[in-house]
Amino acid sequence: MTNAALQSTLDRVLTWALERQIEAARMLETIERSDSHPFALSGDQIAGIKAALAAADRGEFASDSEVQALWAK
Repeated sequence: MTNAALQSTLDRVLTWALERQIEAARMLETIERSDSHPFALSGDQIAGIKAALAAADRGEFASDSEVQALWAK
């Protein structure tokens, strides 16, 4: 989206009902906060991902029957 297209959208937002403008502002603030606080994995999460990738590299996958049993629960 170009700056002009974004500005056009923002101009239209200003014509909306006040409640909708507040909702739009909150949504934009949420997006802004998420950009300034990137998600970070914990050490345990990183270790779990590395272990899963290593298992996949070794060809360790669940069999069809194991998956079916899991879904049956």
